[in-house]
Amino acid sequence: MASLELFWVDVALRNPLDADVNLANITLVVEEAGATDATSSDFTEVEVVTELLLRPKESMVVPVSLRSTRPAKLTISHVSYDFLGLLNTKESLACRGRRLHETALQRQTRTYAPDVLMQVEVVPSDHRLTVTYVEDERLVLLQGENRSTRLWLTNAGSKPISEVWMVAGADDEIWVGVGDAFVECAY
Repeated sequence: MASLELFWVDVALRNPLDADVNLANITLVVEEAGATDATSSDFTEVEVVTELLLRPKESMVVPVSLRSTRPAKLTISHVSYDFLGLLNTKESLACRGRRLHETALQRQTRTYAPDVLMQVEVVPSDHRLTVTYVEDERLVLLQGENRSTRLWLTNAGSKPISEVWMVAGADDEIWVGVGDAFVECAY
């Protein structure tokens, strides 16, 4: 992910009860990996889902958005919510580590590696080019088919872009130009 780019974490929720369950203030606990103090709230923006009702035995996936304003390695450790709107609850998002079986003792008794937390590396968004198709047509080409298409290039980074490279395979033919004035690229 790039800094200032919005991304989502899908949180799967399931109500095992035979009654409705109301969850409020659903959000993620985000920490900077390797940081000793909880300073990630200074540079991360985490969405808070204000209220959610789960019917009996219902399962639901809730997307929670996240944005970092600077490059960092983030650890998403817990989901936090108010159970029935009253009881503040935190649940771990850690996955169990892999099963260990290198030694005889590990093979005889179930031994697992440490739990694995979700980590996201946020990189700088200095040079970033966004490319979108102007036409709303299918983008699949068949063998031997030639097609012209228009692209819209946008500088989405914080620094100017001085050059753009187009990488093509040995069998690709690319012409770059405006209108009828095409310039053939030699590849």
